[in-house]
Amino acid sequence: MLLPKFAPTSLTAALCIVPLLTACATDDAESDDAAASDTAGSSGSTGPSAETSTTSPQGSDDAASTTEDADGTTSDGSNDTTVDGTSSGACVEPGGDPVQDAITLTTADGKSISGIVTRPSTGSCLPAALLLHQFSNTKSQWDAHLATFIERGYVTLAIDLRGHGESDPQDGAFNDLLTDPDQAPLDVQAALEHLQGHQAVDTSRIAVVGTSIGANLAVVAASQDLGVRATVAISTRLTPVQSLLGGAQIAVGPLLCYAGETDGGGDQAMTCGALEPLSSGPADSVILPGSSAHGVTIVDTFPETIPSILDFLDANL
Repeated sequence: MLLPKFAPTSLTAALCIVPLLTACATDDAESDDAAASDTAGSSGSTGPSAETSTTSPQGSDDAASTTEDADGTTSDGSNDTTVDGTSSGACVEPGGDPVQDAITLTTADGKSISGIVTRPSTGSCLPAALLLHQFSNTKSQWDAHLATFIERGYVTLAIDLRGHGESDPQDGAFNDLLTDPDQAPLDVQAALEHLQGHQAVDTSRIAVVGTSIGANLAVVAASQDLGVRATVAISTRLTPVQSLLGGAQIAVGPLLCYAGETDGGGDQAMTCGALEPLSSGPADSVILPGSSAHGVTIVDTFPETIPSILDFLDANL
Protein backbone atom coordinates (compact mmCIF):
# COMPACT_ATOMS: atom_id res chain seq x y z
CA MET A 1 0.00 0.00 0.00
CA LEU A 2 1.23 3.47 -0.78
CA LEU A 3 1.45 6.18 1.83
CA PRO A 4 0.59 9.63 0.53
CA LYS A 5 3.13 12.29 -0.22
CA PHE A 6 0.70 15.15 -0.29
CA ALA A 7 2.06 18.67 -0.40
CA PRO A 8 0.10 21.89 -0.80
CA THR A 9 -0.51 22.39 -4.48
CA SER A 10 -2.06 25.34 -6.23
CA LEU A 11 -5.07 24.03 -8.09
CA THR A 12 -5.91 25.59 -11.42
CA ALA A 13 -8.60 28.27 -11.21
CA ALA A 14 -12.05 26.76 -10.92
CA LEU A 15 -14.57 26.94 -13.73
CA CYS A 16 -16.71 30.04 -13.83
CA ILE A 17 -19.82 28.02 -13.07
CA VAL A 18 -22.70 29.10 -10.91
CA PRO A 19 -22.74 26.43 -8.18
CA LEU A 20 -25.52 23.97 -8.75
CA LEU A 21 -26.07 23.54 -5.05
CA THR A 22 -24.23 23.98 -1.81
CA ALA A 23 -23.43 20.39 -0.86
CA CYS A 24 -25.03 18.90 2.23
CA ALA A 25 -22.84 18.05 5.17
CA THR A 26 -20.60 15.16 4.19
CA ASP A 27 -20.88 11.77 5.77
CA ASP A 28 -17.89 11.11 7.99
CA ALA A 29 -18.26 7.33 7.84
CA GLU A 30 -20.41 4.71 6.17
CA SER A 31 -22.28 4.24 9.43
CA ASP A 32 -23.17 7.93 9.34
CA ASP A 33 -24.46 7.42 5.81
CA ALA A 34 -26.91 4.81 7.07
CA ALA A 35 -28.17 7.18 9.74
CA ALA A 36 -29.05 9.94 7.27
CA SER A 37 -32.74 10.32 6.51
CA ASP A 38 -33.09 13.47 4.42
CA THR A 39 -32.24 13.81 0.78
CA ALA A 40 -30.04 16.61 -0.51
CA GLY A 41 -31.78 19.65 -1.99
CA SER A 42 -32.31 20.08 -5.68
CA SER A 43 -29.77 21.83 -7.88
CA GLY A 44 -31.15 24.72 -9.82
CA SER A 45 -28.86 26.05 -12.52
CA THR A 46 -27.38 24.71 -15.68
CA GLY A 47 -24.13 25.69 -17.35
CA PRO A 48 -23.58 27.33 -20.70
CA SER A 49 -24.73 25.64 -23.90
CA ALA A 50 -27.24 23.59 -21.93
CA GLU A 51 -29.00 20.68 -23.55
CA THR A 52 -31.26 17.95 -22.23
CA SER A 53 -30.65 14.37 -23.24
CA THR A 54 -32.66 11.26 -22.53
CA THR A 55 -31.12 7.80 -22.61
CA SER A 56 -33.67 5.07 -23.25
CA PRO A 57 -33.85 2.18 -20.80
CA GLN A 58 -31.64 -0.77 -21.66
CA GLY A 59 -33.46 -3.42 -23.58
CA SER A 60 -36.12 -1.11 -24.94
CA ASP A 61 -37.03 -1.12 -28.61
CA ASP A 62 -35.69 2.41 -28.95
CA ALA A 63 -32.20 1.87 -27.55
CA ALA A 64 -30.64 4.97 -29.11
CA SER A 65 -30.39 8.07 -26.96
CA THR A 66 -32.04 11.28 -28.07
CA THR A 67 -30.91 14.83 -27.44
CA GLU A 68 -33.00 17.95 -27.31
CA ASP A 69 -30.86 20.98 -28.09
CA ALA A 70 -31.44 24.56 -26.99
CA ASP A 71 -33.22 25.40 -30.25
CA GLY A 72 -35.70 22.56 -29.75
CA THR A 73 -34.30 20.34 -32.51
CA THR A 74 -33.61 16.71 -31.78
CA SER A 75 -31.11 14.15 -32.95
CA ASP A 76 -30.53 10.49 -32.22
CA GLY A 77 -26.76 10.77 -31.89
CA SER A 78 -26.23 8.93 -35.18
CA ASN A 79 -24.66 11.76 -37.18
CA ASP A 80 -21.03 11.61 -38.23
CA THR A 81 -19.65 14.78 -36.71
CA THR A 82 -17.96 15.43 -33.37
CA VAL A 83 -18.87 18.21 -30.97
CA ASP A 84 -16.57 20.58 -32.85
CA GLY A 85 -18.10 19.77 -36.23
CA THR A 86 -15.22 17.71 -37.60
CA SER A 87 -15.51 14.27 -39.17
CA SER A 88 -15.85 11.50 -36.60
CA GLY A 89 -13.09 9.61 -38.41
CA ALA A 90 -10.37 11.91 -37.09
CA CYS A 91 -9.46 12.55 -33.46
CA VAL A 92 -9.23 16.21 -32.42
CA GLU A 93 -7.17 17.54 -29.52
CA PRO A 94 -9.19 19.13 -26.69
CA GLY A 95 -9.33 22.90 -26.62
CA GLY A 96 -11.43 25.99 -26.10
CA ASP A 97 -13.41 27.13 -23.11
CA PRO A 98 -15.25 24.54 -20.99
CA VAL A 99 -18.85 23.80 -21.93
CA GLN A 100 -21.55 22.36 -19.69
CA ASP A 101 -24.54 20.37 -20.92
CA ALA A 102 -27.44 19.68 -18.57
CA ILE A 103 -28.87 16.22 -19.26
CA THR A 104 -31.66 13.98 -17.99
CA LEU A 105 -31.15 10.23 -18.19
CA THR A 106 -33.82 7.54 -18.02
CA THR A 107 -32.82 4.37 -16.19
CA ALA A 108 -33.83 0.82 -17.01
CA ASP A 109 -36.52 1.03 -14.31
CA GLY A 110 -37.89 4.34 -15.59
CA LYS A 111 -36.28 6.82 -13.17
CA SER A 112 -35.18 10.28 -14.37
CA ILE A 113 -31.62 11.06 -13.36
CA SER A 114 -30.17 14.57 -13.52
CA GLY A 115 -26.63 15.09 -14.74
CA ILE A 116 -24.13 17.65 -15.98
CA VAL A 117 -21.62 16.91 -18.73
CA THR A 118 -18.59 19.21 -18.62
CA ARG A 119 -16.16 19.09 -21.54
CA PRO A 120 -13.72 21.08 -23.61
CA SER A 121 -15.60 22.98 -26.30
CA THR A 122 -13.60 21.17 -29.00
CA GLY A 123 -12.08 17.73 -29.16
CA SER A 124 -12.90 14.11 -29.89
CA CYS A 125 -11.63 10.66 -28.84
CA LEU A 126 -11.32 12.09 -25.33
CA PRO A 127 -11.14 10.11 -22.07
CA ALA A 128 -14.14 10.41 -19.78
CA ALA A 129 -14.82 10.20 -16.06
CA LEU A 130 -18.17 9.48 -14.43
CA LEU A 131 -18.19 11.30 -11.07
CA LEU A 132 -20.37 9.82 -8.30
CA HIS A 133 -21.20 11.73 -5.12
CA GLN A 134 -21.62 10.33 -1.64
CA PHE A 135 -24.76 9.75 0.35
CA SER A 136 -26.87 12.88 1.03
CA ASN A 137 -24.71 14.98 -1.31
CA THR A 138 -25.30 15.87 -4.96
CA LYS A 139 -23.35 16.20 -8.16
CA SER A 140 -22.32 19.69 -7.08
CA GLN A 141 -19.75 18.19 -4.70
CA TRP A 142 -17.45 17.96 -7.74
CA ASP A 143 -17.87 21.56 -8.93
CA ALA A 144 -14.61 22.87 -7.47
CA HIS A 145 -12.60 20.16 -9.25
CA LEU A 146 -14.12 20.15 -12.74
CA ALA A 147 -11.61 22.68 -14.10
CA THR A 148 -8.72 20.34 -13.34
CA PHE A 149 -10.38 17.47 -15.24
CA ILE A 150 -11.17 19.67 -18.25
CA GLU A 151 -7.69 21.17 -18.41
CA ARG A 152 -6.35 17.61 -18.62
CA GLY A 153 -8.63 16.94 -21.59
CA TYR A 154 -11.36 14.90 -19.91
CA VAL A 155 -15.10 14.80 -20.46
CA THR A 156 -16.86 14.47 -17.10
CA LEU A 157 -20.40 13.46 -16.22
CA ALA A 158 -21.60 14.13 -12.68
CA ILE A 159 -25.04 12.78 -11.78
CA ASP A 160 -27.49 13.04 -8.90
CA LEU A 161 -28.23 9.51 -7.73
CA ARG A 162 -31.94 8.80 -7.32
CA GLY A 163 -33.31 10.34 -4.16
CA HIS A 164 -30.78 13.17 -4.41
CA GLY A 165 -30.73 16.62 -6.00
CA GLU A 166 -32.84 16.93 -9.13
CA SER A 167 -33.27 13.20 -9.75
CA ASP A 168 -36.40 11.16 -9.13
CA PRO A 169 -37.04 9.78 -5.63
CA GLN A 170 -35.78 6.36 -4.65
CA ASP A 171 -38.08 3.43 -4.03
CA GLY A 172 -38.63 2.52 -0.40
CA ALA A 173 -36.56 3.86 2.49
CA PHE A 174 -33.78 6.33 1.71
CA ASN A 175 -31.14 4.15 3.34
CA ASP A 176 -32.08 1.25 1.04
CA LEU A 177 -29.96 2.95 -1.61
CA LEU A 178 -26.84 1.91 0.28
CA THR A 179 -27.40 -1.79 -0.39
CA ASP A 180 -30.17 -2.31 -2.99
CA PRO A 181 -28.70 -3.75 -6.24
CA ASP A 182 -31.83 -2.76 -8.18
CA GLN A 183 -31.66 1.00 -7.60
CA ALA A 184 -28.50 3.15 -7.66
CA PRO A 185 -26.51 0.71 -9.86
CA LEU A 186 -29.12 1.35 -12.59
CA ASP A 187 -28.39 5.10 -12.34
CA VAL A 188 -24.71 4.39 -12.93
CA GLN A 189 -25.54 2.10 -15.85
CA ALA A 190 -27.59 4.83 -17.55
CA ALA A 191 -24.80 7.36 -17.03
CA LEU A 192 -22.18 5.07 -18.53
CA GLU A 193 -24.41 4.39 -21.54
CA HIS A 194 -24.67 8.14 -22.08
CA LEU A 195 -20.89 8.58 -22.01
CA GLN A 196 -20.46 5.68 -24.41
CA GLY A 197 -22.77 7.45 -26.87
CA HIS A 198 -21.18 10.88 -26.49
CA GLN A 199 -19.49 12.05 -29.66
CA ALA A 200 -16.47 13.53 -27.87
CA VAL A 201 -15.69 10.37 -25.86
CA ASP A 202 -13.33 7.50 -26.63
CA THR A 203 -15.51 4.60 -25.45
CA SER A 204 -12.44 2.51 -24.60
CA ARG A 205 -11.28 5.14 -22.07
CA ILE A 206 -14.03 5.60 -19.50
CA ALA A 207 -13.38 5.69 -15.75
CA VAL A 208 -15.61 5.92 -12.70
CA VAL A 209 -14.57 8.06 -9.73
CA GLY A 210 -16.66 7.97 -6.56
CA THR A 211 -16.73 8.82 -2.86
CA SER A 212 -18.36 6.68 -0.15
CA ILE A 213 -21.53 5.16 -1.71
CA GLY A 214 -20.21 6.57 -4.99
CA ALA A 215 -17.00 4.62 -4.43
CA ASN A 216 -19.00 1.46 -3.73
CA LEU A 217 -20.95 2.01 -6.94
CA ALA A 218 -17.72 2.59 -8.87
CA VAL A 219 -16.43 -0.83 -7.79
CA VAL A 220 -19.81 -2.37 -8.67
CA ALA A 221 -19.79 -0.83 -12.16
CA ALA A 222 -16.24 -2.00 -12.77
CA SER A 223 -17.26 -5.53 -11.76
CA GLN A 224 -20.08 -5.56 -14.31
CA ASP A 225 -19.83 -5.54 -18.10
CA LEU A 226 -20.41 -1.79 -18.40
CA GLY A 227 -17.29 -0.68 -20.26
CA VAL A 228 -15.40 0.72 -17.26
CA ARG A 229 -11.65 0.84 -17.94
CA ALA A 230 -10.37 2.23 -14.61
CA THR A 231 -11.79 2.85 -11.14
CA VAL A 232 -11.05 5.35 -8.39
CA ALA A 233 -12.74 4.44 -5.09
CA ILE A 234 -12.48 6.95 -2.24
CA SER A 235 -13.66 5.50 1.10
CA THR A 236 -15.24 2.32 -0.22
CA ARG A 237 -16.42 -0.50 2.03
CA LEU A 238 -16.56 -4.18 1.15
CA THR A 239 -19.88 -5.21 2.73
CA PRO A 240 -22.12 -2.69 0.88
CA VAL A 241 -20.20 -3.34 -2.35
CA GLN A 242 -21.11 -7.02 -2.08
CA SER A 243 -24.75 -6.12 -1.36
CA LEU A 244 -24.95 -3.73 -4.33
CA LEU A 245 -23.52 -6.46 -6.57
CA GLY A 246 -26.37 -8.77 -5.57
CA GLY A 247 -24.08 -11.73 -5.07
CA ALA A 248 -21.94 -11.23 -8.18
CA GLN A 249 -18.17 -11.39 -7.87
CA ILE A 250 -15.94 -8.34 -7.49
CA ALA A 251 -13.57 -8.12 -10.46
CA VAL A 252 -12.09 -4.73 -11.28
CA GLY A 253 -9.48 -3.48 -13.73
CA PRO A 254 -6.94 -0.77 -12.85
CA LEU A 255 -7.85 0.51 -9.38
CA LEU A 256 -6.84 3.45 -7.21
CA CYS A 257 -8.24 3.22 -3.68
CA TYR A 258 -8.15 5.99 -1.06
CA ALA A 259 -8.94 5.69 2.64
CA GLY A 260 -8.29 7.39 5.95
CA GLU A 261 -6.36 4.97 8.13
CA THR A 262 -8.84 5.21 11.01
CA ASP A 263 -12.01 5.87 9.01
CA GLY A 264 -14.74 3.45 10.07
CA GLY A 265 -12.39 1.88 12.60
CA GLY A 266 -10.03 1.02 9.76
CA ASP A 267 -12.69 -0.72 7.67
CA GLN A 268 -12.18 1.46 4.58
CA ALA A 269 -8.39 0.96 4.67
CA MET A 270 -8.85 -2.80 5.03
CA THR A 271 -11.25 -2.74 2.06
CA CYS A 272 -8.56 -1.16 -0.10
CA GLY A 273 -6.25 -4.03 0.83
CA ALA A 274 -8.94 -6.59 0.03
CA LEU A 275 -9.67 -5.06 -3.38
CA GLU A 276 -6.08 -4.90 -4.61
CA PRO A 277 -5.74 -8.65 -5.38
CA LEU A 278 -9.14 -8.58 -7.15
CA SER A 279 -7.83 -6.14 -9.76
CA SER A 280 -6.75 -7.39 -13.18
CA GLY A 281 -4.66 -4.25 -13.73
CA PRO A 282 -2.42 -1.99 -11.67
CA ALA A 283 -3.87 -1.52 -8.19
CA ASP A 284 -2.65 1.12 -5.77
CA SER A 285 -3.89 2.28 -2.38
CA VAL A 286 -3.36 5.65 -0.73
CA ILE A 287 -3.91 5.28 3.01
CA LEU A 288 -3.85 8.55 4.94
CA PRO A 289 -1.92 7.78 8.15
CA GLY A 290 -3.75 8.61 11.37
CA SER A 291 -6.64 10.22 9.46
CA SER A 292 -10.36 9.56 9.79
CA ALA A 293 -11.11 11.65 6.68
CA HIS A 294 -13.94 10.17 4.65
CA GLY A 295 -15.04 10.53 1.03
CA VAL A 296 -15.29 14.06 -0.30
CA THR A 297 -13.37 15.31 2.75
CA ILE A 298 -10.31 13.54 1.34
CA VAL A 299 -10.87 15.18 -2.04
CA ASP A 300 -11.35 18.66 -0.61
CA THR A 301 -8.80 18.58 2.21
CA PHE A 302 -5.78 17.13 0.42
CA PRO A 303 -5.11 19.31 -2.65
CA GLU A 304 -2.97 16.72 -4.38
CA THR A 305 -5.83 14.19 -4.55
CA ILE A 306 -7.40 15.23 -7.86
CA PRO A 307 -4.07 15.70 -9.73
CA SER A 308 -2.96 12.29 -8.42
CA ILE A 309 -6.21 10.72 -9.58
CA LEU A 310 -5.72 12.23 -13.04
CA ASP A 311 -2.14 10.95 -13.17
CA PHE A 312 -3.49 7.46 -12.44
CA LEU A 313 -6.20 7.78 -15.09
CA ASP A 314 -3.74 9.12 -17.68
CA ALA A 315 -1.59 6.06 -17.12
CA ASN A 316 -4.41 3.53 -17.25
CA LEU A 317 -6.95 4.80 -19.81
